[in-house]
Amino acid sequence: MSTSITDRVRQVAEDLENEDSEPLIVRHTRDVTFRVSHSGAVQEVVVDMETDGPQIEVECLSGVVVGHYGGESHRQEINAPNVTEHGRRLAEQMEKRID
Repeated sequence: MSTSITDRVRQVAEDLENEDSEPLIVRHTRDVTFRVSHSGAVQEVVVDMETDGPQIEVECLSGVVVGHYGGESHRQEINAPNVTEHGRRLAEQMEKRID
């Protein structure tokens, strides 16, 4: 891989923070994982993004981008209200299904 996982995570984080149209996170979602408490409350929404190469996940409610490639990993906080809002919508939908 020509770029490091740190560089790739930073690039995804920057892209997510600078969006103003259809969220990148919506266009490139491969899978969504919900972390749910015993009471049925969604604690976190983790979006596995489609990327060429490294595994990139976005913890939507926490505002964190996480990348893994080979034995390396990197985490970076983001300030992306659209990502947080997307995570909240997904969490609400899941909590309705749980009830």
